[in-house]
Amino acid sequence: MGNPVLRSLLAFVGWLALFVAGKALIAEGIGHNRLFVFVFALLLLAAYYAVAWWIERRRAAELRANGAWLALLGAAVGLLLFCASAGLVALLGYYHFAGASFSQLAGGAIASFAAAVGEELLFRGFIFRFIEQAAGTWIAVLVSAVLFGLAHALNRGATAREVLAIAVEAGVLLSAAYVYSRSLWLPIGIHFGWDFAGGAIFKKATILPGPDVITGGKAGIEGSLVAIVLCLAAGVALLVAAARSGRCYRSSVGKPASTQPR
Repeated sequence: MGNPVLRSLLAFVGWLALFVAGKALIAEGIGHNRLFVFVFALLLLAAYYAVAWWIERRRAAELRANGAWLALLGAAVGLLLFCASAGLVALLGYYHFAGASFSQLAGGAIASFAAAVGEELLFRGFIFRFIEQAAGTWIAVLVSAVLFGLAHALNRGATAREVLAIAVEAGVLLSAAYVYSRSLWLPIGIHFGWDFAGGAIFKKATILPGPDVITGGKAGIEGSLVAIVLCLAAGVALLVAAARSGRCYRSSVGKPASTQPR
């Protein structure tokens, strides 16, 4: 197959089939098996490398091994952003931290790792990359952020506030992290750190009565204006730094590192 667009679409469909199949198994109850969830995340990474090499005929430079340290940096950033958001809401008197058990932290770490890997490969590794090659960086940031928010509308009990907040705070920040680093490891790390903080460390925290714009209401800290402002500010800062260093592109003519053939 000589057409690079068709090759990329085939790679996406093949990887997506694995992603959907794994998610279906997890939804059926296998997700309680931590080993399965962890192996599934590793399998998604391996499949991404494989489809890039065998189908797209390129090196997955955005997942190069020597950039994996960025995942640790990203995890620290994600944790810091969530803790800062929760801390500010707590200072205003609307949040109470109740502690977490070791089992809760271990399970949360594995679940957060799998979610970060799967969603970042899908939204930044495929969707953002394809849109950027076709329409440029800025359109890719906007469209992928909207799609990222809408995808979370499928979550049980999701509210319009939560969907909008995720699109603005996470969709922009995670895309900006990819643009700035030209590596998927940084957004994977940030995504993990944020989810781990909210889903494990602060899982038993209590949102006290107060204005939804501050507390986030049913959406929790993710729906808080505090979190939106902090994460959006971090995302904008990364995009500005990326633009100044020439890492933003108008189209595939710019040849981001992730598009280089093998």
